[in-house]
This record gives sequence, C-alpha cells and structure tokens, in this order.
Amino acid sequence: MASLGRLGTSITETARLAGCSRTAVVNIHVKWINDGDTSSRRQGFGRPRVIKEKDCPAWVHRLPGEQLLPSCTAGHTQAGGGGIMLWETFSRVAMGPVVVVEQTMKPANYLNIIADQLHPYMTFVFPTGNRIFLQDNAPCHKARIVLEWFEEHMMNST
Repeated sequence: MASLGRLGTSITETARLAGCSRTAVVNIHVKWINDGDTSSRRQGFGRPRVIKEKDCPAWVHRLPGEQLLPSCTAGHTQAGGGGIMLWETFSRVAMGPVVVVEQTMKPANYLNIIADQLHPYMTFVFPTGNRIFLQDNAPCHKARIVLEWFEEHMMNST
C-alpha cells in the first residue's frame, strides 16, 4: 500500500485495489508513518501483516435456494443469551411490585403472584374498589382457577 501511495494513488483507489475499506487504508498509512510497519507480507518474509481479516469485507456467494439451508446459516445469540422473566403491574396512580419469575409461568404460579402481589397493591391503590385489571390471553391468565379467583375477590378482569 505504501508503494501505491508513493505512486500518487488516492485513498479510495488504494482501497479498491487492495480490496478493503478506506478506513483500513488510512489506519494502515498512519501506522506505517508512525511505526514504520508495512502493509504487505510475501511468503512469510518481511514485517507482520497490518491488514487484519476484520478490516476487509467478506463476500459470501450462494447458489439460488441455498441461503436458508442449515449448512449455510449460523445461529446467533442476542445480548449474551441470558434472560429473566419479570411480572409487573402499574396504574395511572403508582407503579406496582416487580416480581422475578424463576420458573415457567403456570396457572398455579400466576395465581400465587396475583394473590400475594396484585391483590394487596390494588387494595392499597384503589381502596374504593374502582379498578379494572387488564391482562392478555396467555394460557395461565385464562385458566379456570385464575378466573375463579378473580370472581371470588370481585376484581374485574379483562
């Protein structure tokens, strides 16, 4: 790359000829000016390579219909792969409790959270009983024991 620069080749043209980004060319040039490193290595001789594989794009060419084959794809884990489940309630009046759910949310587990966390919160925040509790249609929300609990405690649930 240094020889291309000496010949008066622009950064863009050097990047195109070397098959890497303009940023990689600028970084290599700055390193060469500061440290005396070169950007080429032929047959294991000379100074170590300055261009790293991560500096240059990798092109992948696939045949039609091949892009979704398991042998052509790699899975990925987002945000480190860990996760937690939280149950929380809130209203226009106040934020409610946050509960860490450590197991699968089954009707019995959900009912324990409702009885231990939601009911005291709703009774404190809405002492007159003027309240409506909204939930989605998750199976544990629509289980018979959960619906019976809501009827027994006269909480409107939709």
